[in-house]
Amino acid sequence: MRSAAVAGVRYGLSCMGCSAALMVAMVLLGMSSLWWAVILGIVVLVYKWAPPLRVRYELALSAALVALGVVYVLT
Repeated sequence: MRSAAVAGVRYGLSCMGCSAALMVAMVLLGMSSLWWAVILGIVVLVYKWAPPLRVRYELALSAALVALGVVYVLT
């Protein structure tokens, strides 16, 4: 029973670590715009359900999300 709980906690921490930045963005943007929250929710679902990406594609996706965040902040 204890090993199952430990495995669950490890999996939960791994899941939070993978999408922590998107979760923070959802909280911050979701307070100002429902549409941004919906768009980020779709991005999180695609990210979780898609097969693992190659490192260069993950870096490209991360750079695109950071760029979108910078554009949002500047506008």
